[in-house]
Amino acid sequence: MSHIEPDGDTCKNYFKYGKSFPENVKDALTDIPYGATGPVGATGPAGSGVYQIAQVPDILNGVNGDSAAYIDGSGWFHASNQYSPLVNSNSSISNTTYTPDAADYNFFDITINGACVLAAPNNMKNGRTITIVVRQPSDGGATLNYDTSYHFDGGYGELTQEADSKDVIVATKINDFIFTTIASDVRQITI
Repeated sequence: MSHIEPDGDTCKNYFKYGKSFPENVKDALTDIPYGATGPVGATGPAGSGVYQIAQVPDILNGVNGDSAAYIDGSGWFHASNQYSPLVNSNSSISNTTYTPDAADYNFFDITINGACVLAAPNNMKNGRTITIVVRQPSDGGATLNYDTSYHFDGGYGELTQEADSKDVIVATKINDFIFTTIASDVRQITI
């Protein structure tokens, strides 16, 4: 069959020599007897469509929840931000417990003062990784204890005690524990 022959009795030969592809597509579409919403046309009757907006957990899990739902722009935005690098910065804690919330952020930048505790993250799903920058105050010497769910590579989780120093903790949830590594005393390169 050549390109100038129709492929059936009900099909027309829309693609012509000497016309551009957009012109051929326009010709093909102008003879279709249906509108945007079906046979009645663009102003046809309202369908029995879906009126419930999908929630972020359902979008992330690829399910429709209790009843059929559609994903609006806000749903796409918030679902995609669950795995984008959002930073919670400039938090300062003093002699208290800090609980990262993995539902809202992937990166945390905190300054600790005194004796602090890093609690297990809220909303930390299996396989999720978060990064926590821990900064010492201008006088240094602050300490950080960890929830027992953090299991450090080599068992080492000590912070640099020097004034204004930075340590970076990377934590990934693996079933019943959080595999954790620490990059101690992170600095600019000196030449």
